[in-house]
Amino acid sequence: MFGKFFDFIGSINLTEVLMYRKIVSFTTLWSFIGMTLTGIVLFIVPEGRVAYWADLRITGLSKDQWQDLHTTLSALFMVAGILHTIVNWKTIVFYFKNKAKKLVVFTPGFIISTIIFIIFIIGTYYKVTPFKDLLNLSTYIKDEWKEKVGNPPFPHAELLSLEGLMKKEGFKLKTVIKILNDKNIKFDSTEETFLAISRKNKISPAKLFQLIEDNYDKYEEKE
Repeated sequence: MFGKFFDFIGSINLTEVLMYRKIVSFTTLWSFIGMTLTGIVLFIVPEGRVAYWADLRITGLSKDQWQDLHTTLSALFMVAGILHTIVNWKTIVFYFKNKAKKLVVFTPGFIISTIIFIIFIIGTYYKVTPFKDLLNLSTYIKDEWKEKVGNPPFPHAELLSLEGLMKKEGFKLKTVIKILNDKNIKFDSTEETFLAISRKNKISPAKLFQLIEDNYDKYEEKE
């Protein structure tokens, strides 16, 4: 029954229109390229709290924006893949035929591709080489980001107000204000979020916090 249905789908007029086939093929290609690119970016960017603390942007896009792109392009690839399968159904059926042109499900090509697919699933699940090495590489790169930009004192610390974050971290607000003024850090009020202040001064929350930490004891000694 399903075979006849897909034979019908494969024979509809749209599949005979060259432009339609080109659109489907190119959409599949572009969505695959975009999904691969966004996947590589997400493979190397640090975990959320570190990315937010560093206000990390790659080609102007934040981690959340890269994640959104990856999600939508994956959906596009899925739809394009389904359409690509439909317009090429006759070719796919041909792959399941033997030399006598009889339909055979378990052809050598089908069996080998299925084995490769299963190996990737099992290898990733049990974390065996080389799948473990690939996952470890991602972890290593993300850990390098942590070493470079540092960890926030707690998740989403950058979203607190300057006053709220300094109070939570045990810093005297009066001393912090003096440090920021002396270092020409612009802010309108202590109620501004730490992220807003850092962006206003074109530095990351991590670097701004480091600036305060590095100078705090010295300024306290002057008091």
